[in-house]
Amino acid sequence: NMNYPDNIKEIEKFAKEIGIDVKYLLGEKYERGLYLRFVKSLPENIVFNARERNIDITGNAAIKSGETLLKADHLVVRFNETNGITDISGDGNIEFLKDDLSGRSGKVQWLFGKEMMILKNSPRVTKKSGGATSGKELEIDLKTNTIKILSGGSERSETIIQ
Repeated sequence: NMNYPDNIKEIEKFAKEIGIDVKYLLGEKYERGLYLRFVKSLPENIVFNARERNIDITGNAAIKSGETLLKADHLVVRFNETNGITDISGDGNIEFLKDDLSGRSGKVQWLFGKEMMILKNSPRVTKKSGGATSGKELEIDLKTNTIKILSGGSERSETIIQ
């Protein structure tokens, strides 16, 4: 367990080890940077792994980039060799918020460079302006806020337009 000041030191150390500007991780400088956000209570555990090029966040995990907020029981942020974020995966009590969209699911994969998010395990996305979509898998284009149902075959999907 880390308290917030220790967290900042850990974030700075990790950033230095993988050769990335710490401001990118703290969302202070880059439009599509990552804001390691600690909502209400701190995560139970954060592991900065420079060798694996990832950050593993367990319990009360929350990450914000631009207008997109992602919360989960467990999140893993992966970085490529050029120190950009490749993807963020998560499981357990997934909550997603962006503009007028909100969603819940059991698993998530955020393809960071493609600005796509895939919600799995009973996902449901709701628009505040009205309407909801659910299915086996939902793909959200974060550039356009469009939702694609990836459920195939005989699996049920549902779209409610209000």
